[in-house]
Amino acid sequence: MYRKKKKKLDPVPLLHVYGQRYWHDEAVILGNKEALEALARAVEKAIKSGHGEAELYTADGEGYTIVVLRKGEPWPEGWEHLALPYTDDCARERREDAVWPWELPGFRK
Repeated sequence: MYRKKKKKLDPVPLLHVYGQRYWHDEAVILGNKEALEALARAVEKAIKSGHGEAELYTADGEGYTIVVLRKGEPWPEGWEHLALPYTDDCARERREDAVWPWELPGFRK
């Protein structure tokens, strides 16, 4: 997949993020060079300022924003109420008072 830019085709930053299905499972980040570089810049910005973003695409051409947040509190303080990221039904977050990343202060700047 390519996009037009100044009369030449530039690779589209393609990135797929596959979350953990359940406890101790792998999380996988799969992307082309452009996407991984954009992700690295977002991570570096989050390390410095607490918040970073990158505009990316999935292989079906759908664009999305990946948001990287730095959380400074040590574990467990500040982490114990965060929703767990597991995707399988056996491990999916069920706490009604769990805090999701998009509910955190500074999610969108």
